[in-house]
Amino acid sequence: MSTLEEHEAEQAVITAQTSKLPPDPDGQNGDRAEWAELAILAFRKATGTDEEDAVCDLIADLQHWCDRNGYDFEAEVKRGNGHYWAETQTEGGW
Repeated sequence: MSTLEEHEAEQAVITAQTSKLPPDPDGQNGDRAEWAELAILAFRKATGTDEEDAVCDLIADLQHWCDRNGYDFEAEVKRGNGHYWAETQTEGGW
């Protein structure tokens, strides 16, 4: 396969992946995902956890943090879901 063909194949995969993404009405969800990636990479570096377990381990550790710092974890999850919903809705919905 030529370099051009490889590039076109990679672009086809990226297009297929991004076409499944929810709406991004303010054009900032790519940035938000990058910020989350930085947090996950820092967490993996600090803990040594692997990529497969990083998200669930971070969520569990955030729950421990909330326990020790006076935050209601479930309320924060609901609040975060509300933020996600607001950041992925268009006027007509999905």
